[in-house]
Amino acid sequence: MALKITVHESRQMAEMATVVRSIDMHILIQVNSDEHHIGNPYFKVYDSFSYEKSTRMNRISFLEPAYVKHTTYGKKLWVLNAKDMKHLITILNTPSDHIDRRDTSRTYTNWEWAIIQYNNEICAVGEKDTVEGKLNGSALTIGLPMPNYMELRV
Repeated sequence: MALKITVHESRQMAEMATVVRSIDMHILIQVNSDEHHIGNPYFKVYDSFSYEKSTRMNRISFLEPAYVKHTTYGKKLWVLNAKDMKHLITILNTPSDHIDRRDTSRTYTNWEWAIIQYNNEICAVGEKDTVEGKLNGSALTIGLPMPNYMELRV
């Protein structure tokens, strides 16, 4: 049975850039730009398509299949099970609603859009510079391979 994915995106939360929200898979992925962002590059994943409705969350590294330890701001810590990990990978590999600047006949994947949002929110590197490889020392390259998130461990 094929999974049905309905993807809805929004940029309404000023303190976080929403990468993707999946109503069908009950996952919200965001990049945080607040002053509390620490350590290696990561994105946040929530157990609902809505931040307000989510009860659990975790931070996941862009660089390796690892959680990033940090506060959960009142949410329970979400340790993804195998089904959740598959959903996360599926969502990140799904085309986003954003046109790829390198080839306007395609869209970025949600993984690529997450990288663009991370660079924009954390490193002050815009979409155009990310795509063209004009990065500062902490920015991520658009071609960064996605880690095997099926290997996520606590």
